[in-house]
Amino acid sequence: MFDSQDSSRERIIVLFSDGINENLAGDSAYKAVADRKTEEQAARLKKMKAKIYCVYLQKDRNDEAYLQRLVNYFSDERDYVPSRFSKVMDSEISTLSDKFAAIYFAMQNNMKYREVIPDSTGNVNFYIPSLGVEKLQVYLDGNIQKSGLASVKDSQYTMWKDKTATFIEYGKPKAGDCTIEIDSPDLDGVSGTIACYAYLQVSVDINKKEKGKGEKGKKYEMVVHFYDRNGEEVKIDSMASVEATVIMVDEEGEETEIAPAMKIEEGIAKSDAFVMDTYGAYRYKLHLTYEDFIDLSYKAEAGSVEKTAPIVHNMEDGNFRGEKTEDGKIAFSIKESKLYEDLEGEGISIENVAQLNEANKVSVTKKDGYVNVVADDTGDVNFALQIVDESGMKAEVTVHGNLSDKGIDRILVKIGSVAVLMFVLLFILGGIRIRKKKEQLGELFSEFERIASEFTQMLNVCNEEKEKFKENESRIRRALHGEGKKKGVLEFAGLLEEEQREDFGLDVYQREDYEENILAGGKKIQKEIENAKRGIGIYKGKEESIKKNQGNVDNAIKEIRECCGRASEELHKVKDGYRMLREQNEKLIGQIRKMGIEAGTVEDMLGNEIVCKLSIREITTLPNVMGQKGCRNDAGKYIKGFYKLDDVKILGKGKLGDNIGKTGIYIYGYEDEDGSVGLELRSMREFRFGLQRAGNGMDMELKKEAVLLSGNRYSVKIQVNRWEVGMILEVEAQ
Repeated sequence: MFDSQDSSRERIIVLFSDGINENLAGDSAYKAVADRKTEEQAARLKKMKAKIYCVYLQKDRNDEAYLQRLVNYFSDERDYVPSRFSKVMDSEISTLSDKFAAIYFAMQNNMKYREVIPDSTGNVNFYIPSLGVEKLQVYLDGNIQKSGLASVKDSQYTMWKDKTATFIEYGKPKAGDCTIEIDSPDLDGVSGTIACYAYLQVSVDINKKEKGKGEKGKKYEMVVHFYDRNGEEVKIDSMASVEATVIMVDEEGEETEIAPAMKIEEGIAKSDAFVMDTYGAYRYKLHLTYEDFIDLSYKAEAGSVEKTAPIVHNMEDGNFRGEKTEDGKIAFSIKESKLYEDLEGEGISIENVAQLNEANKVSVTKKDGYVNVVADDTGDVNFALQIVDESGMKAEVTVHGNLSDKGIDRILVKIGSVAVLMFVLLFILGGIRIRKKKEQLGELFSEFERIASEFTQMLNVCNEEKEKFKENESRIRRALHGEGKKKGVLEFAGLLEEEQREDFGLDVYQREDYEENILAGGKKIQKEIENAKRGIGIYKGKEESIKKNQGNVDNAIKEIRECCGRASEELHKVKDGYRMLREQNEKLIGQIRKMGIEAGTVEDMLGNEIVCKLSIREITTLPNVMGQKGCRNDAGKYIKGFYKLDDVKILGKGKLGDNIGKTGIYIYGYEDEDGSVGLELRSMREFRFGLQRAGNGMDMELKKEAVLLSGNRYSVKIQVNRWEVGMILEVEAQ
């Protein structure tokens, strides 16, 4: 049964036979053995509840009665369903080829196929999507006088015929409409399939998004880029369908699945914003489909969501102005954003207030984005706020400065002259206006200093991330190229053949620009942070110049306000840079871990001893031929690493691959936790595999990896040059 097949479906065996168990010599002893073996297999199938269907080949010599009994498991009761037994005349055998082709295509994994249904003009119109299609294969059968691909040059595809069958192979087809032209006097009798082979790699970024007001948790967006086998980005077809699942694993190991809606914009798959409200590691699964032509799945570890403490902005030498309360105390307010902020956008609460000036104590509350402070008196205020965000991360921010009363004491001296009184009032009002402007200017200078101070703090945390990136950059290079005696993943890749590199996931590292591309994002972000640093330096210089030349207060206010705005923009750039650089570091750490695992897997494999001999007992395409491969070298020591099934020596005929073609199967040593030894088969192409058990039947499964334990026999079926080759393999510990 296929790996993905519904287990509730029935198992069946289809037998094509003339019902005569004899060899060419007509040996009766041979027939007796063959009859006994057939009955044993029928009993096994009955025990497995697998129904036997028989296609009876009507030739000049046959045994129809024998086959009718076989379909009924050799029971004396003739109670089989007649539909399980059917005849095919000798002249009709060629009509079975389209059925065999359909079964073959259905067994493939990296491709899908659809049936050929020509229209009244003999055309079959279909669309090749932009989804990394590497190869198109067309199979046609019937009374076809001429066929081909329209609008495609003959030199771009190959075509060959085998009796009534036509085969077309089109490598690296262009995306767009395609037409098969068929010239036949009997279009209704034309059958066939169109097979589409696709290969795409993915790169997934999960980026943070700004939260809306009142929203909880962290909002993210998934962005998926697709690449072909050569690492070139593929802008995928807008009519494709992408499904994504993000699996969060919290600190206690509990898993939560999120399935954001996906859309395709300009060839890139993007998700709607989604919330991850827990901390821990996350991974993703992707499913890309296009009608019945493309069906690709991906899964990988992605990264982690970590807790971070709120960023604080300590206030020193502040100038606060308050209002008197009914009980004679002084109340004033400070914007929360001037004191602290949470990079994840979580809510922050005040846990405790530490009194740093016992002579002038304060009480603190928080409301509508402001921290409201009530002090016992004017003068020196000094306190610290201990804050905590929704995830439990804590921080402390200090506030220190001078507090004054906003009320203005007016002491009017009675003056006998009204003119003098007016002059004094005008003088006072003018002085008040100038004082207010100077106070406004002072507040703007304080605001600029706050921005500059926060910028300096952000630079410090950015520098920490830069150091992490620098270390990760070195670790990436060491992981790729190695260090000292420790081999890098590239060196391990060089020890493998091309198919193995792809199998073990090392082919991606051999791309010329891999190292440059994986580090490019972090380097670009660092440049943007440096640009912001230079920008803030310019505005600091302007601010100092304004302080020295305050002749025109209105101009000074205008200029310093502009400096505050520009400096605030640079501050936001640095904050964004910090977030993105941290995400880049998380991505690099994940990639370094992945390279280490892959390199370790290959290193273990290459150093693993092969302690079992492999014997080939039967080969369907080479009757009466056997072969074997030992596990010791000329010095009598166990060989290490791997060898190819192609290299197994066939008695009197050289190597297996020279006789049947390339199998694509590599063989490695194997030992499980219980000490059982054997061999492991691995291939980039699927093969059918099953363990032979005496009297219990045999299930053949599609595999790309299979373990053969010592002391057992296995059946393996491989597609080689469009033909299926079956073999019986035996493994024996030496």
